[in-house]
Amino acid sequence: MNEPLDLWELVSRLARGAASAGETRRLEEELRADPVFRAEYIRYLHLDAEIRASILAPAAQSEVNSSARLTSESNRLAVRQTLRGRVITVAAVCLLAFLAGLAGTSLVRALGPSYPHAMSRALPGLVGGGFDGPVGPIPRGFPSGRGFWSGDESEIVSTAAPVEGTGCLRFIQPGVDRTRPQGPAVSCDVFQVIDLNDIRWSIPWDSEAVLELSALFRDTRTTRSGRIVFLCQIFQFAEDPAEIAGTWPLNIPQAVGSAATLVASTGGEPDKWLPAQARCILSPAARFAVVQIGAKRPSPSFSLGHQYADKVALSLRTQPSLPSKISK
Repeated sequence: MNEPLDLWELVSRLARGAASAGETRRLEEELRADPVFRAEYIRYLHLDAEIRASILAPAAQSEVNSSARLTSESNRLAVRQTLRGRVITVAAVCLLAFLAGLAGTSLVRALGPSYPHAMSRALPGLVGGGFDGPVGPIPRGFPSGRGFWSGDESEIVSTAAPVEGTGCLRFIQPGVDRTRPQGPAVSCDVFQVIDLNDIRWSIPWDSEAVLELSALFRDTRTTRSGRIVFLCQIFQFAEDPAEIAGTWPLNIPQAVGSAATLVASTGGEPDKWLPAQARCILSPAARFAVVQIGAKRPSPSFSLGHQYADKVALSLRTQPSLPSKISK
């Protein structure tokens, strides 16, 4: 029987594009289970990105003196010491050799292609962001599965001049907040659960990935009155979404990443769509995301019904990791 691969051998194989599906799953499990290994893995990638940047920018490389090389080499040796005896992979040894002046530009070919430009693509996991499906109320409560909208009282309508397509979402009535069950309901929120497992390993190994959630909001009140706040928010979680469906929003502190944008309106511009966008770095531990859009009324006596959302989209933006400095 073959001995199981050391974790850092798995990292090396993944960087070279040689990891099998089983090896990739094992590395993913270790990253979720071991926060120390996860932190060192991220540190390793940052150091590696710094070296790649030196290769791709000869002018900058000429300014790096022997002292800087020794400092970078000391940083990588420190990583080895914190791994409690784990073996540095062939790839890491090659990186150290480069710092010592013993390796050439073949390192780029050995570790795979570079991605010098930022790239953005829509994620198919978000379903119905244009609200062009059948008109009528959406399901109530936090989503019990993936690929559909549900939440507080809202409906898909076709009579409010959508940005594009045939429909948009209308916020109707706020729901009670479970964190304050006796308190007033002030925000009408709608959610969708997005699976992130299928996209994680499609990200170039030397890139930083950012989730971008965008939406358009509209307040059709013809005269100015109370202040409405629209919400565009995304959360990342490591556990199974089925485990949080019954306890939302009490488990928000368990999120491994989040971002939010607020857009305010006092009415008076009924034809204007207000853009909102929230961005957050994709966490290595994230297995799924929760997308949230909403409208918050200024007081419990204020009635919603003139507030809309449309063109909700989730995209993944990847760009080369920037060189980073590690402070002692």
